[in-house]
Amino acid sequence: MNHYELIFIVNPQQSKESKLFDKCKDQISAVGGELHRAEDIGLRDLAYQIDDCSKGHYFLLNFECEPNNLKEIAVSYTHLRAH
Repeated sequence: MNHYELIFIVNPQQSKESKLFDKCKDQISAVGGELHRAEDIGLRDLAYQIDDCSKGHYFLLNFECEPNNLKEIAVSYTHLRAH
């Protein structure tokens, strides 16, 4: 298994209602990955504005999984993001 780090940023106006962090952790476990660190970093300034937002809610996941399972995690993440 290889070690990976996933950092993602959520719009602060949507971060309270977003279940993306929990769903990502669940998906890593579902593909047989081992979660080492899951941290809600919190609200931080962005280096530049994205869609008129100057702050973002940061999340960090450190995990291990088989390389062939990354695609499954990425597809799941993209699907979750769209909802």
